[in-house]
Amino acid sequence: MIKKILLLILLCSTAMSAQSFWTEVSNIFPDPSYYVGEISIVDADNVWINGRGSQDGIPNQNFMWSRSEDGGVTWVSGYYNIPNSAVGSIKAISATTAYITTYELNENGIDGVWFTSDAGTTWTQQSTAVFNNIDSFANSVYFWNANEGLVIGDPVDNSFQIYTTVNGGTDWTPIAPAAIPTPIPNEYAYVLNYDVKGNTVWFGTNMGRIFKSNDRGLNWSVSQSPLTDFGGADNSGNFTFKNENEGLLVSRAFEQWRTTDAGVTWTSEVPTGVIRNFHTESVPQTNNTYFQFGEDVENNERGSSYSTDGGQHWIDLNTEEDPVYPFSVKFQSGTVGFCIGYYINNPNENGVFQTKFFRLTDPLNRLVGTLGVRAFDKNQAVVTPNPTTGKANITAAGITSITITDVTGKVIFTKEYSPVDAINADLSHFNNGIYFARLANVRGASETIRIVKN
Repeated sequence: MIKKILLLILLCSTAMSAQSFWTEVSNIFPDPSYYVGEISIVDADNVWINGRGSQDGIPNQNFMWSRSEDGGVTWVSGYYNIPNSAVGSIKAISATTAYITTYELNENGIDGVWFTSDAGTTWTQQSTAVFNNIDSFANSVYFWNANEGLVIGDPVDNSFQIYTTVNGGTDWTPIAPAAIPTPIPNEYAYVLNYDVKGNTVWFGTNMGRIFKSNDRGLNWSVSQSPLTDFGGADNSGNFTFKNENEGLLVSRAFEQWRTTDAGVTWTSEVPTGVIRNFHTESVPQTNNTYFQFGEDVENNERGSSYSTDGGQHWIDLNTEEDPVYPFSVKFQSGTVGFCIGYYINNPNENGVFQTKFFRLTDPLNRLVGTLGVRAFDKNQAVVTPNPTTGKANITAAGITSITITDVTGKVIFTKEYSPVDAINADLSHFNNGIYFARLANVRGASETIRIVKN
């Protein structure tokens, strides 16, 4: 049964919350039992989500998909209806086509790869990706384009089950055991514990090893990471790669390592700032930007941080006016990114945090630091009064330009200056709502400040 969830947003109204990193787009899941597994981005408008909810009174056993064609403003959702099976990974190709992996919830479940070409109405198993052994477990699926893809599964008969396709999954070809290093006894992979940059693929195991392919899954090598397990109770973490050679590994114990040789060797380092320990990922198409969420080392407070210098210094986003804790996040670039989470300081009257869908605030790259742009000195830019009913005075040293956008990213006003230290901005003709003013100065630095018009 397909159900449509229409979530209407009043743009430019005080009902919409925003902050300098994330902008709230919608309350996507009114069912508080819904748990989000993964976000898959097609483009700035088309987004798919894999999760699970409750159906017929059975919580967290009924797996659902949700998709949006307008950047998360409105959603359509439905159940996969694959009996006795859990959905682990999702990879969307377009507004109508997506792939998933499934694994058994009980002996009557189904391991394998499924796809939809009708926007989620029906899901069809791709039978040539064979996961029918008692030891089979399909972990993750990835596609480079509409035809070329890869699925990674646990070992069977002393070899990881890995398949590739060049025709959209009509035919999946198993990779010969000779092309994959032999697993250690009892070694297995994890759902979603993988990364792809260009033609290079990595996945991690419960033995702390990282398998790597430079040719889209046809041939593999393996190396030992500093961890003994990527998902264990006592020792775990995740890795992320900036490109085909450079990457970071961050453990649940707040340890950080760097590689410059695609994960063959790792160098321990001690970053500054507020490091988070649940998940770290690079932001594609940026100079040196990483994002992470989890607890902090000092007081175990959950939140998020980002870095624009390759992870040497982590900037705490819990200092934002309305900090968001994301429990699922995905970036396509420095200007296209989405997260699912909640406002840390804003539970409802029952003390429950409402799950919301957020997008990266900066479709025009006004977000300070996303592409490695230098910022103004901390707290240098000041707006008074804020909120304002009309005119606002903006002060900062050496301002050379200002661009004001609304919460959708639409440019409302822009102007260049021969360096000035103050701007008298007239917002009297603006609709009531939230706006963002991006300032640039003579040093080539930039800063984005939020202005509320009442």
